[in-house]
Amino acid sequence: MYYVIIASETARLFGPQTTANARFEKEACAMTGKNKAEIIANPHDLRAKVTPLESGESHLLDDNPILLDLSKEFLQRLPDDLQRIDDAYDAMRDAPDDDFRVTVLFRHVHDLKGLAGTFGYPLISVIGNDLCRFLELPMTMSPARVKVAGFYVDAMKMVAKKRITGDGGAEGMRIIDALHAMTQKVLQA
Repeated sequence: MYYVIIASETARLFGPQTTANARFEKEACAMTGKNKAEIIANPHDLRAKVTPLESGESHLLDDNPILLDLSKEFLQRLPDDLQRIDDAYDAMRDAPDDDFRVTVLFRHVHDLKGLAGTFGYPLISVIGNDLCRFLELPMTMSPARVKVAGFYVDAMKMVAKKRITGDGGAEGMRIIDALHAMTQKVLQA
């Protein structure tokens, strides 16, 4: 029997890599308890409909003064948003069986992941998306699972502190791979 999963935001950001597909297949198998999974690409890929920027062309934020102002405001608000996420994580860590606290953390992360991608921090969006998917899994919040959630929160704070824009290159891939490896250990335990 095959389980079909759609490649996540990570694959979209970093491209269809063999290692990414293998990782997603392992995740699907671990979550479903089955031994086979089929990876399919999102059939609604909007990138195919958009003309890519030519070398030397400016980016959307550079051309749009309103978006540029909003981007500056986002960077000013980012530390406060991350503090709210950190506070929600601390509250969830203190009472991991309280579904409301998990939901509050999820909502704060979900809000930030949407904004971060818009304003030049897609790596925060990917990490946030992965944390949201992790929090949604129908599992009890074991101490190991709580700790992994903390690693995701710390990773978002580190990306913001270092001002890692775009996909983060090799460093971004190392962050994502490390988070996925920790997630796998918890899911397989």
